[in-house]
Amino acid sequence: MFEKEEGLRSVLDDQNLLASVAITQETSIFLEAEFVDCIEIESLVNSPWNLIQQRVPEKRKGAATAIVEGIIKENREKGLSRILKLFALPEEKNFYSDLGFEETNGSGEMILSENKASMLLLDLDQKRNSTTFD
Repeated sequence: MFEKEEGLRSVLDDQNLLASVAITQETSIFLEAEFVDCIEIESLVNSPWNLIQQRVPEKRKGAATAIVEGIIKENREKGLSRILKLFALPEEKNFYSDLGFEETNGSGEMILSENKASMLLLDLDQKRNSTTFD
């Protein structure tokens, strides 16, 4: 479940527990020789039980991905750009790269282009609607 307040986005799991939260703001970035309005993810964190390496019943996968997905969909519904910007810590870069974010200048700044955002939404939708065959 994707919840939103001004500048704050959160995901609740199926037991209505907070699974992940993000702080966002509108910003502009210089991209392909022009300024483009986008959403910047200031901070995105998972609940501690989502980060435990051992298997525990409380662990919920996909909370951070769900927030990114929700922000993209919300922007699309509002007619805003689906470009997202964030600054990733070194240990988070692989996660964001897997979602389609690309590092811009080595500072940790990463951008999810509109094309990559569309591809991410399509991929997540296909995963939800696919069935495995034995």
